[in-house]
Amino acid sequence: MFEAIDRIVVAVKDLDKAKEFFSDLLEIDFDEPLIDEEFDMRAVYSLLGLELVDSTAPGSVIDKYVQAKGEGVFRVV
Repeated sequence: MFEAIDRIVVAVKDLDKAKEFFSDLLEIDFDEPLIDEEFDMRAVYSLLGLELVDSTAPGSVIDKYVQAKGEGVFRVV
């Protein structure tokens, strides 16, 4: 049964530019970037439940997603 959305994950090409864009658009703050070396990605989180992720290496899951589908919603958790 569906109860709530914890966060929305958006895959982006450039984390710094996306962070600035969404900060200005939604007037929200993000935490400092976290690096996940296992999945070759960086992520920032907001208290509203918006998570932005980008790739740190060619061929990573995020890189493949953005190359195939473009920037956008990657996951809803």
